[in-house]
Amino acid sequence: MSALKKSCIIAAMITAILSTGCTNRYAITHDLEDWISPDRTCKIGAFADELPINTAEGDKPTIEDVAKFKECLTEEIEKYDIINLLSEDTLIPDYEIRGSFLEYKKGSGVVRFFVGFGLGNADCVMTMRLVDNSTGLTVFGGNFRATVSSGLESGDNAYRQISRDFCKQLEKRLKKLRKEQEKAQG
Repeated sequence: MSALKKSCIIAAMITAILSTGCTNRYAITHDLEDWISPDRTCKIGAFADELPINTAEGDKPTIEDVAKFKECLTEEIEKYDIINLLSEDTLIPDYEIRGSFLEYKKGSGVVRFFVGFGLGNADCVMTMRLVDNSTGLTVFGGNFRATVSSGLESGDNAYRQISRDFCKQLEKRLKKLRKEQEKAQG
């Protein structure tokens, strides 16, 4: 086999290996159909555990993990300024963000740092929904995945990435609907 063929085969193998990690981190399952005014109110609701029934208790997200996720989501919502976020003790808001953990692996920063090669990765898949409280219907939602593979990052960065992806996609859809609304009016 010629050196050129060997080089091409090696390049193809490297490309195949690298491209397996380049999949989408989210899939929108309920696309927003109507524009939401930024003065509408929202709060962060419950996030449930929908992990497989045989998941050991120690392999499930803790109360602290859920609180950390909600903290990251709050920060991202405030940063993107897409909806008026209310505190927990307010009246019933117009919308509520709810979700579930579908897959969860806390991982180990020490293993990620010293061993690498995908060992010790933190991985989280969540379904997130923006629910209209007046109808109980999901108006926007999807499944979001984040993996932390660097030993220099905290596993909590998976929560931040999921929160950021949710807010980015909601903001993107709101901007598109606003442009459509302005075009129709004028």
